[in-house]
Amino acid sequence: MKAFALAIVLVLGVACGSKKKEGGADVDRYINTDLAPYLARALAARAGYADITAEDFEKRPSRTKYRIRDAALPLLTEAVEGASKLTPPPAAKQLHDDFVATVKAERDAIAEMAAAFDPPDPDKFRRGHAKMMDAQASVMRWERKLDETLASHGLKLRPLPDVKIPEAKADEPVADGSGGSAAAPKVHGMCKADSEKAAPDGSVTCATEYVFAPPETVAGTPKESVVLCGPGGPLTYGPDGVLSGCQLESNLVIGTETIPKGSRVVLGAQARVTKAVLPNGNGICFDERLKSKPC
Repeated sequence: MKAFALAIVLVLGVACGSKKKEGGADVDRYINTDLAPYLARALAARAGYADITAEDFEKRPSRTKYRIRDAALPLLTEAVEGASKLTPPPAAKQLHDDFVATVKAERDAIAEMAAAFDPPDPDKFRRGHAKMMDAQASVMRWERKLDETLASHGLKLRPLPDVKIPEAKADEPVADGSGGSAAAPKVHGMCKADSEKAAPDGSVTCATEYVFAPPETVAGTPKESVVLCGPGGPLTYGPDGVLSGCQLESNLVIGTETIPKGSRVVLGAQARVTKAVLPNGNGICFDERLKSKPC
């Protein structure tokens, strides 16, 4: 699953001498305006389920349940329902029909995986996971079809809407013995229960058992440039409740720099890295254009 490509290659143009097809304006409007919000939802959902394995149902049940049921499934459902209501131009009809069919197959597989948690059914989860893996061939075919459609009309895919993966929910209220319920303590995003430590400035550090991309990540970010936080080090949340730091679970490409797994990163707006402290203790800072600079 790690080899599964999450990001679509942006087509920048067509080769010199190639002939553009007619109807480019209609195709551009359909892809970059009408379909864009639903494509962004599908990509965000794939970021949520991309590294889930068939064994995670038993190895990491809480993380897996959140990623499948609370993150990926609602986004895929919105993508299918929204795209199904669109009327594509003739030149994009096949692309449209294939998108709806592809995302529906993903959604149905993810729904089967989600249903395996209540009541727990490992075999159902594995069957759903197998279907999800099978669906990836259709996902990659559709991505190639999108590239071809854009190129044949001399178009490019513009930045997609910013779709955030839903935050993990706090634990459900527990009975307090008096017939009512006691509210669960507030949990910052992906913090492990009872691990939060507040600082005088209002920031919070905590442990995590998840591997996740910050929900502020911009949809459509290339896979190699998506921050993946992991349980190797503490999470830091600012006073505003937004994730501001974590330890990388995988290598990260920022501009011309590759930040290795295990580095500690400081996050700014839209989960962009402003500073990285490498495993050897050296630091690298980045400006708004993702160029490295002295810290």
